[in-house]
Amino acid sequence: MKIEYVRNVQSGYMRIIMSESLKKMEEEMLMRNTIEGILPVCWQKEDDKYLLRYDITGKQALDVLLESTLMDENIMRSLLVGICVAVKQLEKYLLWSEGLLLLPETIFWDAKSETIYFCYCPEVDEPLQLRLTRLMEYILAKTDHKNVVAVQLVYGVYEEVQKITFSIQGLREYMWTMAATEKEQKLEMCREEIVDEEIILDTYEMQLQKKNIVEEIVSRIKEKIRNVLQKKRQDKKVFFESEEASDEWMQTKMLNISEDAVWGVLKYEGTNLLPDITISDVPFTIGAAKDCDGVIKCSAISRYHAKITLTDGIYFIEDLNSTNGTKVNGGLLSYRTRVSLKKNEKIYFANEPYRFL
Repeated sequence: MKIEYVRNVQSGYMRIIMSESLKKMEEEMLMRNTIEGILPVCWQKEDDKYLLRYDITGKQALDVLLESTLMDENIMRSLLVGICVAVKQLEKYLLWSEGLLLLPETIFWDAKSETIYFCYCPEVDEPLQLRLTRLMEYILAKTDHKNVVAVQLVYGVYEEVQKITFSIQGLREYMWTMAATEKEQKLEMCREEIVDEEIILDTYEMQLQKKNIVEEIVSRIKEKIRNVLQKKRQDKKVFFESEEASDEWMQTKMLNISEDAVWGVLKYEGTNLLPDITISDVPFTIGAAKDCDGVIKCSAISRYHAKITLTDGIYFIEDLNSTNGTKVNGGLLSYRTRVSLKKNEKIYFANEPYRFL
């Protein structure tokens, strides 16, 4: 299966090359209906190739999302519920339920609605159970193993899809069981805290202990960071020859400059008084979300708009499937396309201009 990405000024698309066109019934069902959990899709013929084209504007592929964050229980639940809903919807519209693509690069997350979207492709040649197993194996490696709930959920689903008697209905029932169990545990905890004041005090003491432990860990991490920074400053320090040396040998020497110490600046050249962006580390994400490395507070900027990486001392930029796009020297970037950045190149994040220095 070959996947391509194309972009115009307003939208981004993913295209899959097929061996033949959609069947008439499939085409009518997909064109005439908005199917919950399924990306809008149409087919086109181009140079004797049949292409399925999916509208992925403003959405992040699962593999890209999990490059910057670990899988938690909220995203995992959205994913599992999304799979169950999508399969049910495909059956409702008389489409082949096995045609649900489950590759990490074909599953998309909409951060605004916190919704998972899937792609329908009738040329899938592997059973749904096998593809679900591979997806769970991928997610196991991407899960936050400090998050007990997330780990239990992922391992539980992995065991569920391994069963000989596996079915989507069984997966639905497992999800309902997990949700009910957690709800009962929370209600029971609240009841005990109200009835027994000692439990409240014990819980409070435990929280204080946890807080002290966390503060100690944070303190140790900060100390390690300070030591690393101090060592780097010492490595880059300007050393002078001893004052006792002769004038002939008196000179300034720069020692141990790291060849990897490359810095970049995105200088703002617009009219909205936005700040310049210093690229202090890589990978470096740019967007409107607070957890981005470079935050641009502007309505036209997507939450996760673009990403900058560094390879062999050269900066590269790629668009993260932003709604309004990223341009480098006037050229609009397609999703998953990296281009190198040269000094003084002009970059537009949506309509906001920056210059790379």
